[in-house]
Formats: sequence, structure tokens, C-alpha cells
Amino acid sequence: MKKLRGFTLIESVIALFCLTLVVLLLASNLQLIKHANEFLPQSNDVAYAYVKLDNFLQKDGGFSIDTENSTSKKMVIQKSRQKEPGITVSYVVEFYQSMIRVRGNSSGHMPLIVKISSATFRICDDGFQISLRERNGQVSELYFKASLLEQTT
Repeated sequence: MKKLRGFTLIESVIALFCLTLVVLLLASNLQLIKHANEFLPQSNDVAYAYVKLDNFLQKDGGFSIDTENSTSKKMVIQKSRQKEPGITVSYVVEFYQSMIRVRGNSSGHMPLIVKISSATFRICDDGFQISLRERNGQVSELYFKASLLEQTT
């Protein structure tokens, strides 16, 4: 019998089967890589945001709370500038579109914590408190102590 050149039908079917197997393996590995963050221990974003906000608030001599303009959804903070005595700057720490952010009077904002389902702000005796619930159900309470105890009204 004459030797055939090229692929036979059975060889083509086997090649397609091998190709399908390789594609399925690569697709499942891609899904594992995409969802790897869910299986790894999470870094504590809330603790990092707390330290970042507390360092910002305590810098340049601390802050005071504007009790008149603060609500359960936002906290208005007054900070005096170290370089320019007598000038105070207002910042707003607020819950906005599933995140807690800090914004000033001018444009722009700094997101602190994202993926939040709810947050409430409360004025305490010596500062303020943020109670937040993350989307995964974890509840956290953050306390910030005002170094300037006089609170503006």
C-alpha cells in the first residue's frame, strides 16, 4: 500500500482533542489567577487608612471639629497651617459612593477606604468616631482624637 502524506481524519480529531484540553487548562488557570486575591490573606486596608488619616490630622498641630456643619455622613475638620499662622483650612471626611474620602475646599479628593457598604460619623468628647461596614460584612470603628480640644460651632 502506498504511504499517505498529510493528516488522516483520526489524526485531526486527536489534534483537536489535544488543543481543546490545552485551552481548557489555560482557561481554568486564568480563572484561578483572577480570583487569587480572594484566597490570599487580605491586607488590612482599614488599619492602613486609619493610620494614614490620623497622621494627616495630627500633622501641623492637630485639628478641631466643626460641629455646626458636621453630620452623620460627613465630618468637617478645621486645621491651622503651621507655615501660615492664623489661617485655617477646612477638610471634609465623608462617606461618598461606597468609599470614605477626604476632600478640601478646592477640587479633588483622596479616597481612604473603598468597597464600603455604609458609614456613620459621630462626634465624641475628645474627637470623632467613624463606624463602617465593609461589603464583606466586616464592621470597624475608628476613633480620632482631636489635639485642639476647642470645637468650633
